[in-house]
Amino acid sequence: MLSSHKGKSLTIDPLSVWYDFTCYVTGKNTTPPSIYHTIHLEVADGIDLYNFSAGNHQVEDGAHLHLQFLPEDRTLTADDVLFLIDGIETSFNDFGAGNYYSHILNPIEQDHTVLIALREYPVTLTETEGVTYSIGAGTHQVAYGEKFSFSLTLAEGIDPADVHVIANGIEIEPDALRAAVLTYTIDKVISPITVVIEGTGGTTGNIQAGETIRLEIVNCQLSIINSGQAIDVNVYSLTGKHVVSLRGLRGSKTLSLEPGIYLVKAGDKVYKVSVY
Repeated sequence: MLSSHKGKSLTIDPLSVWYDFTCYVTGKNTTPPSIYHTIHLEVADGIDLYNFSAGNHQVEDGAHLHLQFLPEDRTLTADDVLFLIDGIETSFNDFGAGNYYSHILNPIEQDHTVLIALREYPVTLTETEGVTYSIGAGTHQVAYGEKFSFSLTLAEGIDPADVHVIANGIEIEPDALRAAVLTYTIDKVISPITVVIEGTGGTTGNIQAGETIRLEIVNCQLSIINSGQAIDVNVYSLTGKHVVSLRGLRGSKTLSLEPGIYLVKAGDKVYKVSVY
């Protein structure tokens, strides 16, 4: 331990190796300065974090941080939630007071990065005329942070150069083209993703005769009419943001929406609509 007296300077001679030094000023009417650590909270789509926001938080050395969270979809359970501290999966309490999941970091003696996410996120490949998916149209569950790859086989007469694949409003480029087969990869799935195919000359999610779902748009109001069995309906913006959830819809429901393009997922089918 090195020390210096009142009115004296402290000199540390050059060292042959690196050291970390902490300087404390002690004496009458002085106290050692507080030490703080940075806790970085990453909260993925589908998680409600109650008592803190995502981002960086400064916590004093030796103190604790009590996190409270739940899946936005209340039908999910603790088994559906991924909780990582510094990249290592960590357990948490199933429920605390108030019926939320909880975890206490205690004591905090260093910086930490905490990630709370769902274990899996849906990737929906919309059914499109003239396109055949290698893994089938519909919704596929993908583990958080994993890659997702799929290929398209185009019907005769469709020029691959005209085809555009849009994932949550952003166009993705093909990995390869072999005999009219286009292969695509989404590098990291960290939220729900809806894939729309454009430029095939066909239609995406076109409502066919005999289907039980009907969509009507008047003055920025979208009416969803289901004349068949009750199904779950979810509405997303073109960027993939979840807008409305209707559970067990049977009959009709009218929604007031901002002007724009939306994706309506009814059961295992997805419809692209323009609201104006």
